[in-house]
Amino acid sequence: MQRIVLLLVAACPLWLNAQVYGFEKCAELKAHQTVNQSKSTDILSNEELKYDVKYVKLDLGMTNTSTYITGGKATTIAKVIETPFTIYVFELLNDITLDSVKINGAIRPISTNGNVRTVSLQNALNVGDVFTAEVYYHGQGNVNNGFFSGITTDTDQDYNFNATWTLSESYHAYEWWPCKQLLTDKIDSCDVWITVASNLKAGSNGVLENVTDMPGNKKRYEWKSRHPIAYYLISVAVANYQEYNTYAHPAALQGDSILIQNYIYNTPAVFNDYQEGMDSTNQLVEYLSDIFGLYPFYDEKYGHCQTPIGGGMEHQTMTTLYGFDFTLVAHELGHQWFGDNVTCGSWKDIWVNEGFASYTEYLALEHFRSPGETRNWIDYAHAYAMFNPGGSTYCPDTTNENRIFSTRLTYLKGGAIIHSLRFELDNDSLFFAGLRLYQELRGDSTAKGTDIKSVFENLSGLDLTDFFDQWYFGEGYPTISLQWNQANGQTYVVVSETTSTPNVTPFFKTPLELKFNSSQGDTTVRVYVDQDGQQFVFNWDNEISSISIDPNQWILNQVGSIVQNPNLVSVPTLEVDAKLNVFPVPANDQLTINSAKAIKGIRLFDMTGRAIESYAGNGTTTTIDIAGLSAGAYVIEVSFTGVAGTVKRLIVKD
Repeated sequence: MQRIVLLLVAACPLWLNAQVYGFEKCAELKAHQTVNQSKSTDILSNEELKYDVKYVKLDLGMTNTSTYITGGKATTIAKVIETPFTIYVFELLNDITLDSVKINGAIRPISTNGNVRTVSLQNALNVGDVFTAEVYYHGQGNVNNGFFSGITTDTDQDYNFNATWTLSESYHAYEWWPCKQLLTDKIDSCDVWITVASNLKAGSNGVLENVTDMPGNKKRYEWKSRHPIAYYLISVAVANYQEYNTYAHPAALQGDSILIQNYIYNTPAVFNDYQEGMDSTNQLVEYLSDIFGLYPFYDEKYGHCQTPIGGGMEHQTMTTLYGFDFTLVAHELGHQWFGDNVTCGSWKDIWVNEGFASYTEYLALEHFRSPGETRNWIDYAHAYAMFNPGGSTYCPDTTNENRIFSTRLTYLKGGAIIHSLRFELDNDSLFFAGLRLYQELRGDSTAKGTDIKSVFENLSGLDLTDFFDQWYFGEGYPTISLQWNQANGQTYVVVSETTSTPNVTPFFKTPLELKFNSSQGDTTVRVYVDQDGQQFVFNWDNEISSISIDPNQWILNQVGSIVQNPNLVSVPTLEVDAKLNVFPVPANDQLTINSAKAIKGIRLFDMTGRAIESYAGNGTTTTIDIAGLSAGAYVIEVSFTGVAGTVKRLIVKD
């Protein structure tokens, strides 16, 4: 979900008032300004834990000018997983009228306590029993009309179209349909049938199976989805729509296609304004299928329903949004993998949804747009994330939805630390393989931040405890300063660090790039900083004009002082000597690596960045067997015993 929100700060810098990628837009928010909502973070009754929802069918009457639901029928098929099971409990807004409830075809008595509805069973059910609950209801859905509202109706002031739409994230499905609001109980499949006036269309999840003529000059739109779905991703949008369809052709489908189904206001002006944005969806589906794995719902569709919503909401297979800005389309599409296929298992781990969808924007810009646009995205994300000193991407307070969906912490810091994870791995092939593996392992289910940590640790062999403790669970960011000098043909550097929240995260251990700028040619080195005042020496004697810290914006940081210290002519412990002796070059069956420092390990990569082989070090001279390699160019990465940092060198095999 991407929201339009208004940043209110004293003496707000001008750059924060700019329109940037849909995160912050200085525009009137009308009814879509977020409001403080304080609701339970879990289901409202423990009795709901006793059953597992297998199937839901909604059969509702709706209009585009009201949130009133007529002739509502919700059918739930569920399996008993805990006893005693003598009552069926679900959640439905107290203001909505319950007409009757049937359990396995028999009408049963109902009691109401707030938004909790309790149905007495005729006979107790046992573990493993499957039952069917049919709830008949009608009435006014929530008329709050804020962004956090289960059902909303409004008039689009730009195009003068009325629309009614649902948005149930995070705790608002009960405001329009009888449900169990538990993230870890995904519904195995669903049908959504919506009856509307014949001049309207109703969009929803999955495949449009039929449009059936109904009495009273009405039509029923019958949508069917057979993929697991979280309760808050079931959706409806109703308006006077026109339909514009295109097709995506991911490589994995080998010539087959995915329907891209767009419901937009029925006027040529809208089509002309947004055709380019709608058409960009095809390329985005194809590209994201390459890097994340095939679009999870390829056998159904992807699409959009246009409404006067503040931003967008990633309803499974059919996003609800207003405009078709490139990064907004990319963000909501990214959610189909991160949020829909794999859903956060707790609202505390909303990063699983929003951090990765936000970073999808960066990846889309990186692939399709200019380097300048891509750099602007990460520059903005970093600047906004550091606008205040504290706060974690992990969300400990889930009673306030504004905190759950914090633009600064959940979206922008969330996206920024994925960028840093990519840098930590230092291997794009490994990074994207990890994203695909995560989808494979957790698809159709839920996950937490620690699950992502486990996937990348198991794949890379790295211990990412420090990374997640600092960037995900921790707070703030480092300010990095350095002193440097050149003497005796060497460059000496001392790196120091302070943090914005020292009482929470006193130090950030991190790889770091330093760029030595020189009229004789620049160079960028990568070091690993794990202590304050860490000292490095490099065999690099080009005259330095300046040094840049993290020039490619890989990590969230402020730059402190960078000063030349003429007294810095040696360091007590020399860091990695970049001048390795590697022979023979070109190599054939064996390659020997010699260094003044003891070699800890060697890794071999092909030119795509894919790791080929790892070798243990053997003192200051190590010989490795490369007889099985094909002829070509490779990169070796050498790490050293007792010191941080690595050195990479290009080699060629005959």
